[in-house]
Amino acid sequence: MTELAALKRFLIEDKGLQPEQIAQAEDYALTRHISLEEALVFLELIDYGVLGKRLAAIHGKPYYALLDQEPPKAAKARVPLKIAAKLRVFPVKYDGAKNVLVLALPDPKDSRLTEKLKTVYHGTSRLAFCVASSAEIEKAIDVYYRGMTY
Repeated sequence: MTELAALKRFLIEDKGLQPEQIAQAEDYALTRHISLEEALVFLELIDYGVLGKRLAAIHGKPYYALLDQEPPKAAKARVPLKIAAKLRVFPVKYDGAKNVLVLALPDPKDSRLTEKLKTVYHGTSRLAFCVASSAEIEKAIDVYYRGMTY
């Protein structure tokens, strides 16, 4: 089952959405050139927390809400806008004593992405991962790096 099919099934079976609501969100996503996740949130059918908790259950990693508060300055300083936007990751926290940078990403099992991150942060920080939906990560980058409103 594809990720999109699994999401639709989850929304119908666990969240009680109707197929017509999902079809409406898909149409909206296509016309606005946005992801289905973003359309679902915009249409207020679900919120970022629902998506994040679903990913946490799938991947066995914690979920942190990214838009509730600005990331700590130390974490944000370690992840420049260019890296956050290009790799679609978001800094959650940084423990200076242990030199551990916690990054939110949609799929911590994506070996291509995790290898890129390990290459970028090799020798500078140890990495730990949590999950958040790609739509929430993109919105957090827009809000906390580009200064857009939420």
